[in-house]
Amino acid sequence: MSIQRINFLNSTKNKHNFLPAILIAILSIGVLLCFIVTSLFIESYQLYAYKTLKNAEKNRVTAQSDLVKTIKMYPLFSSDIPLITRVGQYEKKLQDAKNRFTEVSHTTIRKPFSQYMRTFIEQTPDGVWLTYFRIDQDKNDISIAGYALTPLAVSLFLQALQSAEPFSESIFNLFFLKKVVDNNYVRFEIANEQLRTVQETLTAPTPSTDSKK
Repeated sequence: MSIQRINFLNSTKNKHNFLPAILIAILSIGVLLCFIVTSLFIESYQLYAYKTLKNAEKNRVTAQSDLVKTIKMYPLFSSDIPLITRVGQYEKKLQDAKNRFTEVSHTTIRKPFSQYMRTFIEQTPDGVWLTYFRIDQDKNDISIAGYALTPLAVSLFLQALQSAEPFSESIFNLFFLKKVVDNNYVRFEIANEQLRTVQETLTAPTPSTDSKK
């Protein structure tokens, strides 16, 4: 009896699965292109982000410069206190300062007293002499009394006072005129608020015709 051996391993050819070179080349090129596109995209995005950052930095510098200018022009904006509150505080300080200035300088209605005296000297005509005057600047209360040789001289004196600067804003609407008994002159008083010497009993003086007070 003969024995025959069969080796199945040797009789079966080994098969190798290799990708074609063209397919490998195509895949490699595709991967490379993906890397290239991704790299370009990332680089483009970084460039865009860099430009955006630069523009933002430029805008920040400009805004900061404008803010400094605004603070210099409007200091109230630099405070944390609300603007309306700050304005109210400054208005109160301004009004207090005005009140103190008015109290110290009396600039509201007060005028130098020398102006009144100079006006009496310059505007009193011949034939008129003054014996009394009262000037209350706080109440704008003025009364002037004296004697005159004629009523016409009193009228001229009143017109001269009304045109003089210290008395230009006062209206002398109260007037008293009376002839002095047994003398050739008259007694008068002019005022804008109240006649003050009318009820007084005055001893008639003996003035000279060319005297002025």
